Amino acid sequence: MRSMRVILLSVFLSLSLPIIAMVGVQDIDSVVIKYASWSIITDIGIDCTNFENSIDYKIVVKSDSNSILQLVCELDHLKTALKGGEDIRCKLDFYSSGNIIKSCCLGNIITKIEGAYYYTTHSLMAAIDAIVESSPTRNEEAVTFWDSSLSVHKVSCYLSNQSDRIYKNISLYNDLSFTVYCYVDKNGKTQSTRFSKNRKGEKKEDLPLHVISVIQDILTHEVTWDVPQNFNSQWIPINVAIKKNAHSP
Repeated sequence: MRSMRVILLSVFLSLSLPIIAMVGVQDIDSVVIKYASWSIITDIGIDCTNFENSIDYKIVVKSDSNSILQLVCELDHLKTALKGGEDIRCKLDFYSSGNIIKSCCLGNIITKIEGAYYYTTHSLMAAIDAIVESSPTRNEEAVTFWDSSLSVHKVSCYLSNQSDRIYKNISLYNDLSFTVYCYVDKNGKTQSTRFSKNRKGEKKEDLPLHVISVIQDILTHEVTWDVPQNFNSQWIPINVAIKKNAHSP
Protein backbone atom coordinates (compact mmCIF):
# COMPACT_ATOMS: atom_id res chain seq x y z
CA MET A 1 0.00 0.00 0.00
CA ARG A 2 2.87 2.34 0.86
CA SER A 3 4.58 1.66 -2.50
CA MET A 4 1.32 2.36 -4.37
CA ARG A 5 0.97 5.73 -2.57
CA VAL A 6 4.53 6.65 -3.53
CA ILE A 7 3.97 5.62 -7.18
CA LEU A 8 0.76 7.64 -7.47
CA LEU A 9 2.36 10.67 -5.81
CA SER A 10 5.36 10.40 -8.14
CA VAL A 11 3.16 10.29 -11.25
CA PHE A 12 1.11 13.33 -10.27
CA LEU A 13 4.09 15.38 -9.14
CA SER A 14 6.09 14.68 -12.29
CA LEU A 15 3.43 16.02 -14.66
CA SER A 16 3.92 19.81 -14.37
CA LEU A 17 5.31 21.47 -11.28
CA PRO A 18 7.24 24.61 -12.29
CA ILE A 19 7.03 26.31 -8.88
CA ILE A 20 7.61 23.47 -6.44
CA ALA A 21 9.78 21.43 -8.82
CA MET A 22 12.78 19.84 -7.08
CA VAL A 23 15.12 16.90 -7.38
CA GLY A 24 13.52 13.85 -5.78
CA VAL A 25 10.10 15.48 -5.33
CA GLN A 26 8.57 11.99 -5.30
CA ASP A 27 10.47 11.36 -2.06
CA ILE A 28 8.55 13.98 -0.04
CA ASP A 29 7.42 12.09 3.04
CA SER A 30 5.94 14.91 5.14
CA VAL A 31 5.03 18.57 5.25
CA VAL A 32 5.18 20.73 8.37
CA ILE A 33 2.60 23.52 8.43
CA LYS A 34 3.30 26.42 10.78
CA TYR A 35 0.09 28.36 10.86
CA ALA A 36 -1.16 31.62 12.35
CA SER A 37 -4.47 33.29 11.54
CA TRP A 38 -4.50 34.96 8.13
CA SER A 39 -6.22 38.04 9.59
CA ILE A 40 -4.11 38.52 12.71
CA ILE A 41 -2.63 42.03 13.13
CA THR A 42 0.95 42.41 14.41
CA ASP A 43 3.00 45.37 15.61
CA ILE A 44 5.90 44.47 13.32
CA GLY A 45 6.23 43.06 9.86
CA ILE A 46 6.52 39.26 9.78
CA ASP A 47 8.74 37.73 7.12
CA CYS A 48 10.40 34.35 6.53
CA THR A 49 13.32 35.14 8.82
CA ASN A 50 11.44 36.20 11.95
CA PHE A 51 8.19 34.23 11.68
CA GLU A 52 8.94 31.64 14.37
CA ASN A 53 10.15 34.24 16.89
CA SER A 54 7.56 36.95 16.29
CA ILE A 55 4.11 35.38 16.16
CA ASP A 56 2.06 32.69 17.88
CA TYR A 57 1.40 29.78 15.57
CA LYS A 58 0.22 26.18 15.48
CA ILE A 59 2.12 23.23 14.04
CA VAL A 60 0.56 20.50 11.92
CA VAL A 61 2.58 17.62 10.48
CA LYS A 62 1.08 15.67 7.57
CA SER A 63 2.61 12.61 5.98
CA ASP A 64 -0.28 11.39 3.82
CA SER A 65 0.12 11.73 0.05
CA ASN A 66 -3.29 13.39 -0.39
CA SER A 67 -2.40 16.39 1.79
CA ILE A 68 1.06 16.71 0.25
CA LEU A 69 -0.30 16.48 -3.30
CA GLN A 70 -3.05 18.99 -2.59
CA LEU A 71 -0.62 21.60 -1.27
CA VAL A 72 1.91 21.04 -4.07
CA CYS A 73 -0.78 21.37 -6.74
CA GLU A 74 -2.11 24.59 -5.16
CA LEU A 75 1.40 26.05 -5.11
CA ASP A 76 1.89 25.03 -8.73
CA HIS A 77 -1.05 27.20 -9.82
CA LEU A 78 0.16 30.44 -8.22
CA LYS A 79 0.74 33.42 -10.51
CA THR A 80 4.05 35.28 -10.47
CA ALA A 81 3.98 38.58 -8.57
CA LEU A 82 6.25 41.58 -8.33
CA LYS A 83 8.23 41.80 -5.11
CA GLY A 84 5.96 43.25 -2.46
CA GLY A 85 5.84 43.71 1.26
CA GLU A 86 6.06 40.35 2.99
CA ASP A 87 3.56 39.76 5.77
CA ILE A 88 3.81 36.07 6.54
CA ARG A 89 1.12 34.11 8.36
CA CYS A 90 2.06 30.54 7.41
CA LYS A 91 5.13 28.48 6.50
CA LEU A 92 5.19 25.17 4.64
CA ASP A 93 8.31 23.03 5.02
CA PHE A 94 8.44 19.96 2.77
CA TYR A 95 10.63 17.17 4.14
CA SER A 96 12.37 14.15 2.76
CA SER A 97 13.98 11.79 5.29
CA GLY A 98 14.33 14.53 7.90
CA ASN A 99 15.71 17.20 5.55
CA ILE A 100 13.85 20.28 4.29
CA ILE A 101 13.83 20.19 0.50
CA LYS A 102 11.50 23.16 -0.08
CA SER A 103 10.25 25.95 2.18
CA CYS A 104 7.39 28.33 1.36
CA CYS A 105 6.30 31.48 3.23
CA LEU A 106 2.71 32.57 2.79
CA GLY A 107 0.71 35.69 3.54
CA ASN A 108 -2.86 36.39 2.52
CA ILE A 109 -1.59 38.40 -0.45
CA ILE A 110 1.93 37.25 -1.31
CA THR A 111 3.66 33.88 -1.17
CA LYS A 112 7.46 33.68 -1.23
CA ILE A 113 9.27 30.56 -2.42
CA GLU A 114 13.05 30.69 -2.39
CA GLY A 115 13.33 34.35 -3.38
CA ALA A 116 10.49 34.32 -5.93
CA TYR A 117 7.12 35.95 -5.26
CA TYR A 118 3.63 34.75 -6.17
CA TYR A 119 0.06 35.86 -5.51
CA THR A 120 -1.55 33.79 -2.76
CA THR A 121 -4.87 32.30 -3.86
CA HIS A 122 -8.01 31.84 -1.81
CA SER A 123 -8.02 28.15 -2.74
CA LEU A 124 -4.51 27.71 -1.30
CA MET A 125 -5.51 29.39 1.96
CA ALA A 126 -8.71 27.32 2.08
CA ALA A 127 -6.72 24.11 1.56
CA ILE A 128 -4.37 24.99 4.43
CA ASP A 129 -7.30 25.97 6.67
CA ALA A 130 -9.05 22.66 5.97
CA ILE A 131 -5.92 20.61 6.72
CA VAL A 132 -5.19 22.52 9.94
CA GLU A 133 -8.79 22.37 11.18
CA SER A 134 -9.02 18.62 10.60
CA SER A 135 -5.64 17.75 12.15
CA PRO A 136 -4.24 17.66 15.68
CA THR A 137 -2.05 20.69 16.35
CA ARG A 138 0.77 21.61 18.70
CA ASN A 139 1.95 25.03 19.78
CA GLU A 140 5.20 26.56 18.63
CA GLU A 141 7.13 25.21 21.61
CA ALA A 142 6.84 21.68 20.32
CA VAL A 143 10.06 20.37 18.81
CA THR A 144 9.24 18.92 15.43
CA PHE A 145 12.67 18.37 13.92
CA TRP A 146 16.01 18.58 15.67
CA ASP A 147 19.69 18.43 14.84
CA SER A 148 20.24 14.69 15.14
CA SER A 149 23.96 14.66 14.30
CA LEU A 150 25.17 13.79 17.83
CA SER A 151 22.55 11.08 18.20
CA VAL A 152 23.39 9.70 14.75
CA HIS A 153 27.05 9.47 15.75
CA LYS A 154 26.10 7.56 18.90
CA VAL A 155 23.92 5.10 16.99
CA SER A 156 26.58 4.67 14.30
CA CYS A 157 29.16 3.77 16.94
CA TYR A 158 26.75 1.23 18.43
CA LEU A 159 26.26 -0.36 15.01
CA SER A 160 30.02 -0.51 14.51
CA ASN A 161 30.37 -2.40 17.77
CA GLN A 162 27.89 -4.99 16.50
CA SER A 163 29.91 -5.81 13.38
CA ASP A 164 30.40 -9.47 14.45
CA ARG A 165 26.63 -9.97 14.30
CA ILE A 166 26.42 -8.30 10.89
CA TYR A 167 29.23 -10.49 9.48
CA LYS A 168 28.02 -13.73 11.11
CA ASN A 169 27.53 -16.61 8.65
CA ILE A 170 27.94 -14.37 5.62
CA SER A 171 30.79 -13.63 3.22
CA LEU A 172 31.00 -10.12 1.82
CA TYR A 173 33.21 -10.01 -1.26
CA ASN A 174 32.73 -6.26 -1.78
CA ASP A 175 32.54 -3.21 0.45
CA LEU A 176 29.05 -1.91 1.24
CA SER A 177 28.07 1.75 1.45
CA PHE A 178 24.43 2.67 1.99
CA THR A 179 21.98 4.79 3.97
CA VAL A 180 19.44 3.59 6.51
CA TYR A 181 16.47 5.89 7.08
CA CYS A 182 14.96 5.47 10.56
CA TYR A 183 11.51 6.75 11.47
CA VAL A 184 12.03 7.79 15.11
CA ASP A 185 9.00 8.39 17.34
CA LYS A 186 8.52 10.75 20.28
CA ASN A 187 10.01 8.17 22.67
CA GLY A 188 13.20 7.82 20.67
CA LYS A 189 12.29 4.39 19.30
CA THR A 190 12.77 3.38 15.67
CA GLN A 191 9.35 2.42 14.32
CA SER A 192 10.34 1.62 10.74
CA THR A 193 13.37 1.65 8.45
CA ARG A 194 14.21 2.12 4.79
CA PHE A 195 17.45 1.01 3.14
CA SER A 196 19.07 2.52 0.08
CA LYS A 197 20.85 0.32 -2.43
CA ASN A 198 24.57 -0.32 -2.11
CA ARG A 199 26.50 2.64 -3.56
CA LYS A 200 29.77 0.74 -3.96
CA GLY A 201 30.70 -0.91 -7.23
CA GLU A 202 29.86 -0.14 -10.83
CA LYS A 203 26.09 -0.31 -10.31
CA LYS A 204 23.69 0.03 -7.42
CA GLU A 205 22.74 -3.34 -5.98
CA ASP A 206 20.35 -4.60 -3.33
CA LEU A 207 21.88 -5.24 0.07
CA PRO A 208 22.26 -8.77 1.45
CA LEU A 209 19.07 -9.72 3.31
CA HIS A 210 21.10 -10.85 6.33
CA VAL A 211 22.66 -7.39 6.68
CA ILE A 212 19.28 -5.69 6.45
CA SER A 213 17.69 -8.07 8.97
CA VAL A 214 20.42 -7.66 11.58
CA ILE A 215 20.54 -3.86 11.31
CA GLN A 216 16.73 -3.63 11.46
CA ASP A 217 16.70 -5.77 14.60
CA ILE A 218 19.38 -3.63 16.28
CA LEU A 219 17.73 -0.32 15.41
CA THR A 220 14.22 -1.45 16.33
CA HIS A 221 14.89 -3.35 19.56
CA GLU A 222 18.16 -2.09 21.00
CA VAL A 223 18.61 1.56 20.08
CA THR A 224 17.00 4.50 21.87
CA TRP A 225 17.61 7.88 20.25
CA ASP A 226 18.39 10.93 22.39
CA VAL A 227 15.35 12.92 21.27
CA PRO A 228 14.53 16.25 22.97
CA GLN A 229 11.45 16.97 25.03
CA ASN A 230 8.25 17.68 23.08
CA PHE A 231 9.69 15.82 20.11
CA ASN A 232 7.14 14.38 17.71
CA SER A 233 8.69 12.13 15.05
CA GLN A 234 11.24 12.34 12.27
CA TRP A 235 13.02 10.37 9.57
CA ILE A 236 16.72 10.17 10.47
CA PRO A 237 19.34 9.07 7.87
CA ILE A 238 22.40 7.06 8.91
CA ASN A 239 25.23 6.49 6.45
CA VAL A 240 26.68 3.01 6.90
CA ALA A 241 29.94 1.61 5.51
CA ILE A 242 30.81 -2.10 5.87
CA LYS A 243 34.13 -3.52 4.72
CA LYS A 244 34.29 -6.83 2.86
CA ASN A 245 35.34 -9.82 4.96
CA ALA A 246 36.24 -12.26 2.19
CA HIS A 247 38.10 -12.36 -1.10
CA SER A 248 36.37 -13.26 -4.32
CA PRO A 249 36.70 -17.00 -5.09
